[in-house]
Amino acid sequence: MLFYPFLRMFGAGLALGYIGLRTLEATFLISFIGLSQDAREAGPGEAAAYDRLGELLMSMRDAAGQLTTIFLILGAVILYYLLLRSDLVPRFIPVWGLLAIAALIIPVALGTPDLTQELELAALLFFPIVFNELFLAGWLLVNGFDHGAAGSTEGHSPGTPVVVGG
Repeated sequence: MLFYPFLRMFGAGLALGYIGLRTLEATFLISFIGLSQDAREAGPGEAAAYDRLGELLMSMRDAAGQLTTIFLILGAVILYYLLLRSDLVPRFIPVWGLLAIAALIIPVALGTPDLTQELELAALLFFPIVFNELFLAGWLLVNGFDHGAAGSTEGHSPGTPVVVGG
């Protein structure tokens, strides 16, 4: 959400799409966590219902994981495209991100199982995007966005650069 004001200047529709996809991804993941916590706290009368729901969710787990990964891939492609277009961060970061996402498509297409279940060689292709996103977060925490690619946020209109970072 914090990226939106800066990314929209380089593509408002794409920036909104990025926020929407990442929101779907997070909502999907959080809903499974909340449901598992509710099931643990269920009383004896409710336990049977949660058991049946748990069985249903386990049967859908692989499909749900694939769907969440698709949200991640589409959102990341938009983010790195906008970062590449904007020059808000050094060019190598979004290029690395796009290459990492391209590599992530391979295990998704092959139907690589959840990393928590078993580790296959194709699952190693998940790690470049993990390292890239950690690096991007660290870069933004330490350096912020490039001041040369951004101007003041006060009274800006689309096409007016925005200053971010210290």
